[in-house]
Parts: sequence; structure tokens; C-alpha cells
Amino acid sequence: MNYDKIKLIIKNNSNLVAFSEFGDGTSDVWIKKAEARLKVKFPPSYIWWLKNYGGGEINGEEIFSIYELDFDTVIGGDIVYINELNRKNGISDINKND
Repeated sequence: MNYDKIKLIIKNNSNLVAFSEFGDGTSDVWIKKAEARLKVKFPPSYIWWLKNYGGGEINGEEIFSIYELDFDTVIGGDIVYINELNRKNGISDINKND
């Protein structure tokens, strides 16, 4: 994956992309906590995005992030919250083998 090219695309499309400053992302500790809670391993590209941007939107659509808040109380676009809410409502189960 050409991450330098991705950084350039993000920079050149600031009218459509609203991300944190590059390098102001999610800590390794919280990424590992989220993976453990969801019992998954995030893909390397998502980990890169989390670590370097952490959160944001593309053309108004949120990319789920990790808010670095207690997973039992967090709400909003936190990936753990959204996934657990979807599981609770029977919408999706990332651990289910279909």
C-alpha cells in the first residue's frame, strides 16, 4: 500500500475529507484494546489510518474510529460501540461464520 500517495490524496481533497492532523491518531494501546474487545485483528491499512488520523469523515460520512474512551460508556462513531450495537440488534456479527 502506498501510504504516501494516500496522504497526498487526503491533503489535496480537504474540501471533501475532514480528518485529524496526520500523526494525531489513536494509540497502539487503544487499538489493541479494541481488537481484544471485538475479538478481531484489524487490517494493516485500518491500523495505519487509526494511528495516523484517528477519526474523520469523507464527504460527510464518518469512518469509524476509536474514541479512546471506556468501551462500556462510549457512544457515537467508535468502532467498538457501533459493532456491539449492531450485534445487539442482530445487524451484524463480525465473528459469525456464514
